[in-house]
Amino acid sequence: MKYAIKSILFAAAVSFATVNAQASTLGKSNFVVQQLSTNPEFANKTSQDFLLHNNNGSSYLYVEQQEGAVLAIFDVTDPGHMKLTASVQTEARGAYDFVSPIGSSAELIMFRDGSGTAVLDLHRKNAPRIVAIQGVRAAPSEMLGTDGYLASVQQISFPVRAARDLQLVETSQTPRLITTISQVTHQVNRSETGTIFLLNSGKVTVIRRLDAERAYAAEQDRLRDND
Repeated sequence: MKYAIKSILFAAAVSFATVNAQASTLGKSNFVVQQLSTNPEFANKTSQDFLLHNNNGSSYLYVEQQEGAVLAIFDVTDPGHMKLTASVQTEARGAYDFVSPIGSSAELIMFRDGSGTAVLDLHRKNAPRIVAIQGVRAAPSEMLGTDGYLASVQQISFPVRAARDLQLVETSQTPRLITTISQVTHQVNRSETGTIFLLNSGKVTVIRRLDAERAYAAEQDRLRDND
């Protein structure tokens, strides 16, 4: 089993490196568009949601796969060297969506079949676990900060995100259309580095802003010099 997991991670790393090397920089464009490679064992599976989470200065993207049974974990701290760090089997009873942070190291999740909620414990970044909330089957109707929530006992239909097509347009140099990304259902932004993560057709597409990455790296160097 350990050998199989190592083989999967190695294959994914090679695949990602290939995609990363082939990422189009489109001449002197400030943008790079590329796809994250997911676990090849589930290449025919699609993802329905993802979560960007910061952990002690590092950033991780958690991608729900195989109807909630697997969580792929990417270290996206350095946008130029994003990598798959783990692919973990969970105890989820079905596909789920991320709802809201709970404190600094957990996330409330809601099952898509309407069967209730659970907590994704992220204290161990590469070994997350799902903790069931006993006796609660209702969907959250109002978040009470990060301390709790109210749950409506009336059945609530789970919201389905409408897919949309996004066009990336560059205006800083010669105005032009860089690319069109189809069937986008979810988006999260990492403001520090200007990185945008898009979930489209079950895959993860990344838009990188090179100027923002350079500014972030320079600021990190300045902070280290002042320590």
